Amino acid sequence: MGRRAVNFLHRHYVRPVVRNPKKCAAGWMVVPLLLAVIGFWAWPFEIETAGSGFYPRSTYIAEAWDALVEAELATTPDPAFDFAAYEADEKHQQEVAAYTVTVLYRLGDLGTGDVISAEKLAYIRGVEDMVSQRADWQDYCWRPQEGGPCSPVQSLNMFTQATPLGGGGGGGGGGGYYLADGGSSAVIQPVDTTKLALITPEDHLAGPPPPGGRFCRSASPANVTASCAVVEARPSALDGFVAANFGWPNNAYDPDTAPDLTSYVTRSAFVLGLPLAGYKSPQDREEEQEAKCKQYVLDVINTPISALDEEEDGMRVLLTGDFVDDENINGIIQRDGMLTMFSIAVVVLIMWFHTSSFFLASLGMLHIVMSFPLAYFFTQLFLDVGKTGMLQFMSLIIIIGIGADDCFILVDAWKQSSHEIARPQRVPRIVRDKCPGKSEEELVYEEWLVARLEWTFHRAASAMLITSVTSSAAFFINVLSPIPPIRVFGFFTGCMTIVNYVLVITYYPCVVIAWERWVRPLQGFCALCCPCADQALRQLPCCSCCFGRNAGSCQNTVGSEGATETPAPPSATVAAASKNGKEGSAVVAVQQPGALTPSAAEAGYDAGDPAIEVVGRSHRLDPDSFGPFDTRENINDFRPLERFFYRRWADGIWRGRFLVAFVSVVVFALSLAYAVQLASSDEAAEFIPKNHPVGMAFDLKQNAFKRGEEVQNVFLVFGMDARQPIDRTGTNPNRAGDDEKGEPVFSADWDRLLAREAGQQAMLRACEAARTGPKVRDEEALCAMGMFRDYMLDGSKNANLTEGIGFPCPEQYFAAKFQEFASWQLSQLNVSPDGGVQEKSFGQSVSATFPSALLFDQTTNRLLAITIPVNLTVPNDETAERTQQTYDAWQAVVDRLARDEGALLGVGYQSSIMYVGMKTEQVLVYSAWQGIIVSLAMAFVLLVLFTHGNILLATIATFNICSVVFTLMALMVAIGWELGIIESICLTILVGLSVDYVIHLCHAFNESIFRSRFQRMQDALTVIGISILSAGLTTFASAVVMFFCVVIFFERFGQFIAITVALSALQTFFPFTAWCMILGPLGRQGDLRVLFEHCGLMEAKQPAPLRRGKSALEEGQVGAPVEAKRHQSEVEMTVVSTDNAHDDLGDDAKPRRSLV
Repeated sequence: MGRRAVNFLHRHYVRPVVRNPKKCAAGWMVVPLLLAVIGFWAWPFEIETAGSGFYPRSTYIAEAWDALVEAELATTPDPAFDFAAYEADEKHQQEVAAYTVTVLYRLGDLGTGDVISAEKLAYIRGVEDMVSQRADWQDYCWRPQEGGPCSPVQSLNMFTQATPLGGGGGGGGGGGYYLADGGSSAVIQPVDTTKLALITPEDHLAGPPPPGGRFCRSASPANVTASCAVVEARPSALDGFVAANFGWPNNAYDPDTAPDLTSYVTRSAFVLGLPLAGYKSPQDREEEQEAKCKQYVLDVINTPISALDEEEDGMRVLLTGDFVDDENINGIIQRDGMLTMFSIAVVVLIMWFHTSSFFLASLGMLHIVMSFPLAYFFTQLFLDVGKTGMLQFMSLIIIIGIGADDCFILVDAWKQSSHEIARPQRVPRIVRDKCPGKSEEELVYEEWLVARLEWTFHRAASAMLITSVTSSAAFFINVLSPIPPIRVFGFFTGCMTIVNYVLVITYYPCVVIAWERWVRPLQGFCALCCPCADQALRQLPCCSCCFGRNAGSCQNTVGSEGATETPAPPSATVAAASKNGKEGSAVVAVQQPGALTPSAAEAGYDAGDPAIEVVGRSHRLDPDSFGPFDTRENINDFRPLERFFYRRWADGIWRGRFLVAFVSVVVFALSLAYAVQLASSDEAAEFIPKNHPVGMAFDLKQNAFKRGEEVQNVFLVFGMDARQPIDRTGTNPNRAGDDEKGEPVFSADWDRLLAREAGQQAMLRACEAARTGPKVRDEEALCAMGMFRDYMLDGSKNANLTEGIGFPCPEQYFAAKFQEFASWQLSQLNVSPDGGVQEKSFGQSVSATFPSALLFDQTTNRLLAITIPVNLTVPNDETAERTQQTYDAWQAVVDRLARDEGALLGVGYQSSIMYVGMKTEQVLVYSAWQGIIVSLAMAFVLLVLFTHGNILLATIATFNICSVVFTLMALMVAIGWELGIIESICLTILVGLSVDYVIHLCHAFNESIFRSRFQRMQDALTVIGISILSAGLTTFASAVVMFFCVVIFFERFGQFIAITVALSALQTFFPFTAWCMILGPLGRQGDLRVLFEHCGLMEAKQPAPLRRGKSALEEGQVGAPVEAKRHQSEVEMTVVSTDNAHDDLGDDAKPRRSLV
């Protein structure tokens, strides 16, 4: 810090803070509070829980999917449908299926046993009756037929307790026809026969009903045989209610092979319908209807079923679905959020213990937490992100550690200043003249605090600045991520780090001064507990014996932090010492009594007035007067941990420095070898662990059933611009809302290509290619053109066809006939105005995706695009690596179609939501590696700058930071972690968390004035080691609290931070300390300026004048003349020869045990 900066700080900040700390603290806090209020007023605080924007929106795969989604929203599947009339038309009560709640039943032994036995089915029916037999269920149930009865509970009991219809010569217990409505009170026996009948294909059921009966979705009692709408066997209606092992081997009927008729899991689904009584339509006061349904679900369905025993009748009963999942997840997040609050309390306790003051701890935590709303303000101002994502709350854990670290640095420097700055005996005249109302004692005390605060700023501000800039730069690197939440998270965390630094150097010093002046004298009730203190001393800051320091002795009791030295004569200050040959001589600066420089006289100093100056970079009184390894005259006044670092730790590392360095190199090499083995995860990321009831329900719903509620599919899209499917002009890349995705881009005049007969035939060939494509589930590819062909060739459906018009349809008739076909087909599927199929069957075929296959312009009714939805056998939790294989296989199909049919159909493309998940994970992995490399490079550059161009010290520090990174990655491999979404997010902040402690010690080593490597490191450990250790413990403790979170990301995030902090602290106190003792630069070693001077790029540096507190060796003054100048002859210097009474031990010599 330059002289001008010191004077400016002294005049405009330090002295006002010392005089009015309460007003200054309030003033510095008013600005953050004002910005926070403005931020929350201008951008109302909302939490983003859906995670809809967590994908790389700038990649082609994400653009292709967004284009398809937006195209469906901007078009209509039925050009003849009058949406306005539909919404205005009054609906029958509860005719639109709206919400589903599912009860899952799983046997205790996962994967074994049979849950669909007669006994278990009877228990399941009892659970269903808990809801369906209630009178108020009639007011909420879905009624698929206008004014008809409630839809039956969707479960196996629809079949095993079906209503007998007779016919076929069967009876109630043997063969015959059954209506699958679950209307019977008895289970059809034997159950296995019923199961077999439901999975046997229709073409093998010709003739009379089999022993298990024939099941109808609907039938007319007058003629059951002719009117029975037989339940499909392929895909089986049971697929949505049985485990994946159920049925024929390889899902292929084989009369010679016995099928597996067991299932360890099944489910019941309750479907609620809208509009409720008193409402005209689902859109009529929609929020009110939703609130009523939610209340009913939580009170009537969730409460009694959740109260069932955990293991009931050998089964586990779980609840999932609309409203229930949100309620459970919100409860989990609130619980985990409380743990975050608890971690803040833990940190406050640790800060209280370290600072010995709840006042300092609580007000320090105040400004740390205040960095969150300030970061919110700047993030909204520059990025306009809208809702706040969950990742931003994880920033709190990060900033708690960083903020506590900065508080420790400042408080420790303040306490150490009491040992570095002697209390003056009187003050200059200029001070007395400006403060006529204060006593001499008050002015002396105030001037002493001013000097101490300047010294504290000089030592602490730069140390905190280096780590804050380096950490924030590592966080800001994430702004390059194509995933909006990661980008916002990086910017938000970087802002929090910078804001915290600004507050800790502006607001927190005011708190420290207020504590020193008014709070600390009250700690311990010194006047009562200090028997050796007289009345005068009791009015001063607490004596040392109150806290157990120097117990039994009241020497040096006047001062700060419980002890100060007897004031040294103001006319003499020790400057530095230097080695001259084998005998030592110290150069001592002596200010001649009565001698005043012009600047001092102009400032109002009298002859003989003491000059209260910041010691500067020396940090201590006499750096060399006690030998090369015992450099502190006042070490006994320091705290026990500081003495431990001074006497024990530095000495121990010095003795084993070569062994520690060797071990660090071996660990680095092994870690690097293991780190490169860190591979992408073979399993999909989990949000909640599977052993938790909510996680277990999610896992069963997605993976346990033969056909889940959601089947993975891929869409072949024709009619949209394959090169740029969406135009994102004017959208905000940092927001996740649907209105920020952009506008879909359709190919011009594509419908004319399709209207040609050759185009229709080409579309059929594309459908065949899709049906036989890779990983297709039972050839389930919806071909709208194939359905159009059947429509045109079926006279019963197309009675108004002009004679001679068939398929391919002539071009002049195509547009009208295709629109006619679309309206007819959708009427058969009972489509809602949003294009959703009003069918709640877990075994539904791909025909349910028909509304997504046709995209008509809502205004002109022109056909804009056609998609071919294809159901796949890919599980919902497929990994990115295997999804990439699926993508490549289908891309080959798309490329082949573009080559063979491109002239007739145009160039199409493929899209799927599972591809978006795949790309997200791939981008996260790539961004993690990119962030690590760029952050390490940036950390090295910043270290070179902050060490004043010392490339050697920057290299040592960067090597140790790299060691932390690679060791952590090696541990991830060793404990079985793989690089999934959660791990990739954690790695993006790895460097930002790893740099602080190494850089703190690196800065202290670089700023030390001692002449040997051991002395410099011993000095650095003494002044900064306690802060590093306390900061590490604080961050580690706050992270350990996160181990008890339910959400896997929160738990893994806490584990990651804890391991990173532990490794960083170990690397700092062991290898980095050892390497600096071996290779740490002395003088101008490693200084880039020497190279620049040698190359003529910089003017050669002239020998600097000797400064107080710097060794002559450092200043290049060995053997210099007796007199030296300081600040242009401001102080006369006199050489005083002394015998240092120590040998030239050198850096490699074995140190002596401490003499202090």
